[in-house]
Amino acid sequence: MSGSLCAATENKVGVVLIHGKWGNPSQFNSLAKSMSSKGYMVLTPLMPWSKVRGYDIDYSSALEIVTGTIQELRKSGSAVIVWLDTVREQMRLLPMQPMAGKKLMPL
Repeated sequence: MSGSLCAATENKVGVVLIHGKWGNPSQFNSLAKSMSSKGYMVLTPLMPWSKVRGYDIDYSSALEIVTGTIQELRKSGSAVIVWLDTVREQMRLLPMQPMAGKKLMPL
Protein backbone atom coordinates (compact mmCIF):
# COMPACT_ATOMS: atom_id res chain seq x y z
CA MET A 1 0.00 0.00 0.00
CA SER A 2 1.45 3.36 -0.95
CA GLY A 3 0.98 6.00 1.69
CA SER A 4 1.53 6.68 5.33
CA LEU A 5 -0.09 5.06 8.33
CA CYS A 6 -0.34 6.96 11.59
CA ALA A 7 -1.10 5.13 14.84
CA ALA A 8 -3.34 2.33 15.85
CA THR A 9 -6.80 3.31 16.89
CA GLU A 10 -8.61 2.68 20.12
CA ASN A 11 -11.93 4.04 18.91
CA LYS A 12 -11.80 2.04 15.65
CA VAL A 13 -12.29 4.96 13.29
CA GLY A 14 -10.04 5.08 10.25
CA VAL A 15 -9.53 8.13 8.06
CA VAL A 16 -8.23 8.13 4.48
CA LEU A 17 -6.82 11.53 3.48
CA ILE A 18 -6.78 11.94 -0.33
CA HIS A 19 -4.61 14.77 -1.64
CA GLY A 20 -5.53 16.97 -4.59
CA LYS A 21 -4.01 17.31 -8.04
CA TRP A 22 -0.23 17.74 -7.90
CA GLY A 23 -0.37 17.38 -4.09
CA ASN A 24 1.13 14.67 -1.91
CA PRO A 25 0.48 12.94 1.42
CA SER A 26 2.94 15.18 3.29
CA GLN A 27 0.48 18.07 3.02
CA PHE A 28 -1.55 16.19 5.65
CA ASN A 29 1.33 15.56 8.10
CA SER A 30 0.07 17.99 10.73
CA LEU A 31 -3.56 16.91 10.42
CA ALA A 32 -2.64 13.19 10.39
CA LYS A 33 -0.51 13.58 13.54
CA SER A 34 -3.28 15.50 15.28
CA MET A 35 -5.93 12.93 14.36
CA SER A 36 -3.61 10.08 15.29
CA SER A 37 -3.03 11.59 18.72
CA LYS A 38 -6.81 11.53 19.20
CA GLY A 39 -6.97 7.80 18.46
CA TYR A 40 -7.81 7.73 14.75
CA MET A 41 -6.01 5.39 12.35
CA VAL A 42 -4.95 7.60 9.42
CA LEU A 43 -3.82 6.53 5.94
CA THR A 44 -2.56 8.98 3.32
CA PRO A 45 -1.97 7.21 0.00
CA LEU A 46 0.17 8.76 -2.72
CA MET A 47 -2.31 9.14 -5.56
CA PRO A 48 -1.46 8.94 -9.28
CA TRP A 49 -2.36 12.59 -9.83
CA SER A 50 0.44 13.70 -7.51
CA LYS A 51 3.31 15.73 -8.92
CA VAL A 52 5.63 12.82 -8.11
CA ARG A 53 3.63 10.20 -10.00
CA GLY A 54 2.30 12.34 -12.87
CA TYR A 55 -0.72 10.19 -13.81
CA ASP A 56 1.28 6.96 -14.04
CA ILE A 57 -1.79 4.66 -13.92
CA ASP A 58 -5.31 4.76 -15.30
CA TYR A 59 -8.45 5.90 -13.49
CA SER A 60 -9.70 2.45 -12.51
CA SER A 61 -6.32 1.63 -10.99
CA ALA A 62 -6.46 4.88 -9.01
CA LEU A 63 -9.85 3.82 -7.64
CA GLU A 64 -8.30 0.49 -6.62
CA ILE A 65 -5.78 2.42 -4.49
CA VAL A 66 -8.60 4.13 -2.62
CA THR A 67 -10.61 0.92 -2.31
CA GLY A 68 -7.54 -1.00 -1.11
CA THR A 69 -6.80 1.68 1.48
CA ILE A 70 -10.39 1.54 2.75
CA GLN A 71 -10.23 -2.26 2.91
CA GLU A 72 -6.97 -2.09 4.87
CA LEU A 73 -8.67 0.03 7.52
CA ARG A 74 -11.75 -2.19 7.57
CA LYS A 75 -9.57 -5.27 8.19
CA SER A 76 -8.58 -3.64 11.47
CA GLY A 77 -12.26 -3.33 12.34
CA SER A 78 -12.39 0.41 11.68
CA ALA A 79 -15.30 2.42 10.42
CA VAL A 80 -13.89 4.54 7.59
CA ILE A 81 -14.11 8.22 6.72
CA VAL A 82 -12.62 9.42 3.42
CA TRP A 83 -11.38 13.03 3.39
CA LEU A 84 -11.13 14.42 -0.14
CA ASP A 85 -8.88 17.46 -0.38
CA THR A 86 -10.69 19.28 -3.19
CA VAL A 87 -13.99 19.34 -5.06
CA ARG A 88 -12.08 17.92 -8.02
CA GLU A 89 -11.19 14.82 -6.00
CA GLN A 90 -14.79 14.56 -4.80
CA MET A 91 -15.99 14.48 -8.41
CA ARG A 92 -13.17 12.16 -9.51
CA LEU A 93 -13.90 9.58 -6.80
CA LEU A 94 -17.69 9.85 -6.67
CA PRO A 95 -18.18 6.92 -9.09
CA MET A 96 -16.19 4.58 -6.84
CA GLN A 97 -18.65 4.76 -3.95
CA PRO A 98 -20.28 1.41 -4.80
CA MET A 99 -16.81 -0.21 -4.91
CA ALA A 100 -16.05 1.01 -1.41
CA GLY A 101 -19.37 -0.21 -0.07
CA LYS A 102 -19.91 3.00 1.86
CA LYS A 103 -20.57 6.60 0.99
CA LEU A 104 -17.53 8.86 0.76
CA MET A 105 -17.68 11.71 3.22
CA PRO A 106 -16.01 14.91 2.02
CA LEU A 107 -15.32 16.98 5.10
